[in-house]
Amino acid sequence: MRINFSKRFKISVLKKTFVVLSLFYAFSTLNAQTNDSLATTENEASVFDSTRSNYTADIRVGNPTNKDVEMAIDDAKAPSYRYSIVYTKPWFDFKRKLNETTGIQLSFTYATIFMGASTKISEENQQDAASGIFDATIKWDFINRKGKNKGSIILWLDSRHLYYGDVAPQWLNFETGSALFPALQFNKWTFHILQFYYQQVLFERMAFVIGKIDLSDWFNFNTLLHPKKHFTDFAFSVNPTVSWSNSGFGIVAGGWIDKNRQFGVIAGLNDVAGHDLTRDDFFNLGLDQWSNGKFLKMVEVFYTPARALRYFNRIGATFWHSDELLESDESFFTSPSSKGFSVQVSWVFNDKYIPVITFGMSDGRGANSLSKFNISLAHAWFFNTYDMLGIGMNYTQSTVEGSVSQFLSEIFYRFTLSKTTVFTPMIKFVVNPALNPNTKFLIYYGLRGRISM
Repeated sequence: MRINFSKRFKISVLKKTFVVLSLFYAFSTLNAQTNDSLATTENEASVFDSTRSNYTADIRVGNPTNKDVEMAIDDAKAPSYRYSIVYTKPWFDFKRKLNETTGIQLSFTYATIFMGASTKISEENQQDAASGIFDATIKWDFINRKGKNKGSIILWLDSRHLYYGDVAPQWLNFETGSALFPALQFNKWTFHILQFYYQQVLFERMAFVIGKIDLSDWFNFNTLLHPKKHFTDFAFSVNPTVSWSNSGFGIVAGGWIDKNRQFGVIAGLNDVAGHDLTRDDFFNLGLDQWSNGKFLKMVEVFYTPARALRYFNRIGATFWHSDELLESDESFFTSPSSKGFSVQVSWVFNDKYIPVITFGMSDGRGANSLSKFNISLAHAWFFNTYDMLGIGMNYTQSTVEGSVSQFLSEIFYRFTLSKTTVFTPMIKFVVNPALNPNTKFLIYYGLRGRISM
């Protein structure tokens, strides 16, 4: 259903809203005082939930979406929760004992989303979508299990399925008009081994990984990037200017370059195409282009005031280049070579205020690049109940020929029922949706849920 306002009124209101939120964002950032306690929450805060497995992430060069890091963050203590889930205690006791005796860590999560739009491009298009994601992750510390320089294997099994219709929420933009993915990760494919790799920590300051990986789990991140916990839109995630490859065979290495462990560098490459996830094969290493020497290469340098604050307070810059894919390469898609860079700034103040700034530019030539120029301002408020309120604003120049520049804003509230269960309503406003010439204003609305065990 279309919104019944005049175009002039809608554009004027959105511009004024954008300016007011920008000023509020700047004011909050300038007036907050820094506090490191979020980083110590894992070790020091009391907890009112029987859901603790004592998981830690030994590798310090991955994003919060990296499965090793995600398991540790899901397991971390927090000040309080609304409900204590006592009946799950035997399961988490089993997980803790299994980890202590064998070095095996387990995680099962299920995420779900419903998302609709105020209009669609044509009558033939779908206007809403809903889907679910099941993840099973296994980590095995089998080298130096109780030592400092651990070697581990990570296995991530994943299934993504629709509840109805033919279009996944991630692709709802092509049905409704936004230039960017409105619900990142909520796709559809059969049960796959999505990642399978070996990771090794060296000298407590370096690490490397090799195997089937996704470079978006290692590069170009901010504190609020997790699409199942924070913002849903690609605008606020790992940056839509990058021509990302699918998960495939790759190598990543990085570490700290100063004795205080404040400055770090990470470099890596991946098969430029990766695994064709539309196929029904359960396991595919995604290394078809290794024989052709075709890769997505990335280098990132970053600063954080302390190693323990790497996921909270950081400034990073990422440079990337993606090789050309031709029909003669026998890939499931073709793409010109492309390159670009991005900057990410995240900081946590007073254990409550979380401002984020991301910026990216590219030549826009890559087949998987959705934007030539992208800038986002986001701010989140973190509460003692583990709830979170987030507001984000984005400006992007689409790579679609002839499209106009697009403004987008997303608001979400993460309601934390217990440590394992959260519900997140969200709403998005899009001005000049780049893929829908029939409207100047578009609204997305939705509800997301996540359970972790």
